[in-house]
Amino acid sequence: MSGETIRILIAGALSSLGFALVFRLSLRLLLPATLGGAVAYAAYLLGVYSGMDIFAANFLGAAAIALFSEICARIFKAPASVFLVPGAIPLVPGRLLYLAMSHLIATEYADAFSAFKSALLTAVGIAAGVVIVSVFGTLFRKPFGKGGKGEKKREEGSEKEEKREKGRKEKIKGERRKEKKRSVKRESREKEYKMENNSEARARTKELLV
Repeated sequence: MSGETIRILIAGALSSLGFALVFRLSLRLLLPATLGGAVAYAAYLLGVYSGMDIFAANFLGAAAIALFSEICARIFKAPASVFLVPGAIPLVPGRLLYLAMSHLIATEYADAFSAFKSALLTAVGIAAGVVIVSVFGTLFRKPFGKGGKGEKKREEGSEKEEKREKGRKEKIKGERRKEKKRSVKRESREKEYKMENNSEARARTKELLV
């Protein structure tokens, strides 16, 4: 590996680090997010040195960072996008778009079309690599997939929450029943009190009449 290649990989890692800081990733996620940029550009350079065209090389780089992100998602218990987005930054065709606009302003339409075409192939290659690997990663993602530990924990948590909610509802119903019984007792006492008062009033009335 030449010194130029090492410098390019370091630059890719630093660009990913910069975007990871912009996204305010936690300290434990900064290192893998930074390494993702080097992984992506290393795979891209491998494709270029192997004679691949621009689409295939970017596809390889995007697939590498997508696979790296899926692995890091399992290890660090974080979403894969946390590692995927910063890691794919070095592959973004910013230079090609700049050259295309520059040639377009200079009325060099042939060069502008060529740069736009390269930028489009780069973007499509990145998208294809990320989508294909991410789809397979979602299908085989054990910690978060069906039957994995994450799913079991979610099911246990939902069952506990349902039991708590059921207990709260039963408690509320019990309190309402108690309150209803208390109100019935109060009403019966009030009726008894009124009846006693009425009987006493009638007895006094009879005494007065006699």
